[in-house]
Amino acid sequence: TLNLGATNLTISNGGSYSGIITGTGGLINSNSGPPSSATLTLGGANTFSGGITGSSPNPSYIITHPSALGTGTLDLSSQSQSSFITATLGYDFGAAGFVGTVANNIILPSAAVTVNIGKTSIFNQGQTLRLTGLLSGGGAGMSLELNRNSGFNPNIVVLDNPNNSFLGTIRNGTSASG
Repeated sequence: TLNLGATNLTISNGGSYSGIITGTGGLINSNSGPPSSATLTLGGANTFSGGITGSSPNPSYIITHPSALGTGTLDLSSQSQSSFITATLGYDFGAAGFVGTVANNIILPSAAVTVNIGKTSIFNQGQTLRLTGLLSGGGAGMSLELNRNSGFNPNIVVLDNPNNSFLGTIRNGTSASG
């Protein structure tokens, strides 16, 4: 277990942590390198409440547990480069047919970029990611791509908050809205 206390932890050049993160502090994903080197993979049933902020041009996250992002906001507003190959928010819950509900609010970038939310592996298909938190922010040129890299695979992203207020275009690989 990693207890942040009230401190924000800066993580440079991505990384992976599958343990539990607690506390009122948050995580800062910092990197100036290529998108793949800024990927932060989280897998624990986390309860930290300070949120996650990306301070690189293309921060990306992979979650392997629905509570991996803690209870705070995922702030993607710093994204200034499009994410086509690497998912901005990727998921793989490990079991075919698994439905993962992620309750975090997500702030989208105002820049004219593509934000890619989708499954990150070809294994254990048929997973569903339900985003029940508020999606806000965005801008006229921002595009939200759902399951772009899934191709023929039957994965689903559900935007399941009727109060979502983001501005931008939604492009669907396989998606549904609640």
